[in-house]
Amino acid sequence: MSYSSLASTPGGNEVYEIIVGNRDADRHILLMSGVHGAEYMGTLLLMKQLEYYLEYYEEGFFDDIQYSEVFDNIAFHIVPMLNPDGVMISQGGVDGIDSDEDRERLREIYRQDRLSGRTSVLENTYFKTWEANFAGTDLYHNFDRSEEGANIVDTPSSSGYAGDADTVETAAIKQLLEQYNFIATMCYYTTGSDIVLRYDPDIASSLESAQMAIALANLTVYDVTSEPEDELVAGSFTNWSTFHEGIPGIIVRIGDGEAPVSLDELQLIWLKNREAWIAIASVFITEE
Repeated sequence: MSYSSLASTPGGNEVYEIIVGNRDADRHILLMSGVHGAEYMGTLLLMKQLEYYLEYYEEGFFDDIQYSEVFDNIAFHIVPMLNPDGVMISQGGVDGIDSDEDRERLREIYRQDRLSGRTSVLENTYFKTWEANFAGTDLYHNFDRSEEGANIVDTPSSSGYAGDADTVETAAIKQLLEQYNFIATMCYYTTGSDIVLRYDPDIASSLESAQMAIALANLTVYDVTSEPEDELVAGSFTNWSTFHEGIPGIIVRIGDGEAPVSLDELQLIWLKNREAWIAIASVFITEE
């Protein structure tokens, strides 16, 4: 295992990457969470999965597949928290921000969202459910801003603003994808307890995405949504990487309550997703 920082954020945090397995392998899989500030349950899940796989690295099995065999042939790149600034805002509100200027800027975003009718909640609730990054850009929709439906709102907001350029965070992920041969991606979000992909039978990467979704659905008993509303996937990393980069990928929405999901749900989420890494890797191992 090794780790490094992919980027430093405007809020003074780091975007970390952890690599488990053979980093010199021909095949790599990206696992990511924390794209939305209030959706840090996926971060907890990825770190719990990491701890589990490190403990059972040599002796674990999934069906008849030995963990060590998978890790010898595939490197897993874990980005547990793409948006640490957003998580910081969700967990601590604006009072947790050091700079007076930044606190006022975030409060102005709130005031504008109130004036435009995007929100009617009190300030504390607004920031608790904050999804965007430090600047009010929604990283989820920032990967392919030109896609129709990506820019839900046209100014910085707690969610839905795709921005006018790659953010530090999305640029770091795009650069990472250029460095290795990624064969698959999986991103955790909340909530819904389902697996989301945009399926196109004429595109090979989409077919493999569907195979990944089926493999994970068999493990987790989550429903699979293969024809999502455009707003759900437009501009997203998974949509961009699948259809523009040719890398199969799925979105996994964990938990049933509103974000941020209660810690009371973590144990069940963990039990359902414990072997998710090997389950999606098995799609590509069985192709050999």
